[in-house]
Amino acid sequence: MCCLGPGESEASSSERGEASCGGEGTAAVVKAVPARVAKESYQYGYGQEEEPRRARRVRVLLFWVCALGYMAPWTFIGSLIAYFKTSRDANFYVELYAVYYATGMPTSMLQEWYDSYWDMKLGSSWTYLVRGQLNFLAIILAVVAVPAVLLNRVAMIAVMAVLGVSSWMLHGTACMLASMTSTGAISALQTGFRTPEIIAVLACYYLDIGSEASRDSLRLFFLAIALLAVSGLVAWTSLVLSPKIRRTLAEKDRSMHDLAARAPLLLETDADRPPLGGALSLSEMEHVAQHIRPCRVALFWTMFGSIFTAAFFAYATSSSGVDIEQVLYFTRLFGDLLGRPFTSLPRPFFLKTGHHLAVFAIARLLFSLVYFLYVFLPNLPRSDVFVVADIAVFSLTSGYVGIISYEYAARDFKTAAAKTYAATLMNTTFQLSMFLAVALGILISELIS
Repeated sequence: MCCLGPGESEASSSERGEASCGGEGTAAVVKAVPARVAKESYQYGYGQEEEPRRARRVRVLLFWVCALGYMAPWTFIGSLIAYFKTSRDANFYVELYAVYYATGMPTSMLQEWYDSYWDMKLGSSWTYLVRGQLNFLAIILAVVAVPAVLLNRVAMIAVMAVLGVSSWMLHGTACMLASMTSTGAISALQTGFRTPEIIAVLACYYLDIGSEASRDSLRLFFLAIALLAVSGLVAWTSLVLSPKIRRTLAEKDRSMHDLAARAPLLLETDADRPPLGGALSLSEMEHVAQHIRPCRVALFWTMFGSIFTAAFFAYATSSSGVDIEQVLYFTRLFGDLLGRPFTSLPRPFFLKTGHHLAVFAIARLLFSLVYFLYVFLPNLPRSDVFVVADIAVFSLTSGYVGIISYEYAARDFKTAAAKTYAATLMNTTFQLSMFLAVALGILISELIS
């Protein structure tokens, strides 16, 4: 995802030509690059003057709105945890939660194998546009269907599967696009990923949605989700059609064509088989994988702990009669969000390397252990303040370590192909950790039930 170095500006990236993404494609496909790719490469060449600062700011804003649009549906629906627990049971929420996150891994694998193939066959400018639009439309249709089936277990599982596949496909596509654009785009996307919780908590407060909710409140609640998703669709369309992004995607395709011409043996020769690894040789791929292994370990345990722990918020009980599960839900989201800006500060001495991050990520699982002991050991004293503080600290470090893991994984690579492959491995790790966390969560939840 975060494929630019921490201090790399958009201008410096363009000067070195690193906006091209040489790690994708197949030899058979690249030989017949669509005519519009060559045209775009010429029309939006890198010899132009530097674009106005206002254009860069608008682009960053569009990335932020895109992430807001595709993450809002799950963030809002997840905030109904107290309502689901009261109207159905705690296991109902766990199942919806698990289905949404479990779709991430197979979606990531499909994108890894097929996206670059179709990008090179049809042209990235077209495939990125259509891929984003179709997934946003699927999200909007799913959101519109939710109010009619909100407490129907089978129907809601199907809806969450659609939301999961579409959201994670959009996230993977947007992250790769941001990594080819600028560090500002990356930051905006990651911030937008967590922004919906601010709107969701305000919606729950003003619409009086907790363990109970009126029909009118829920109708307005889902209308807000649909509007956010529509705004994401508009932002994505505007973004991909902008001259800068079209230029970047055209250069990405042209770079792949050049690499295929110079080193065809590094690419797949079977046109019917999608590529894996792109234009890097096996030894280069092994080097990248070995180099970022500590960062992947840090990301895995960070995400695993966060997702697994949150699956059991519905089992918490309050010592003061509040909807503690909803409080914990928003505490986790806001903690993760607030931890991200701290990544712009100088790093402490114990978090200077990927190995440091891996050790810290494992050590912070102590907060997760404390939560489970608190929830499932009946004889322990109860305190809402204590359990909220535990989750707050745990989540604050989650957002912080997650962002730094991506940053450290990208900072030592100079070529676009290496950065892209590192981002692919990090994204696979991200999805694998979530998949295993929800799988274990479902297993334990069923045993409890």
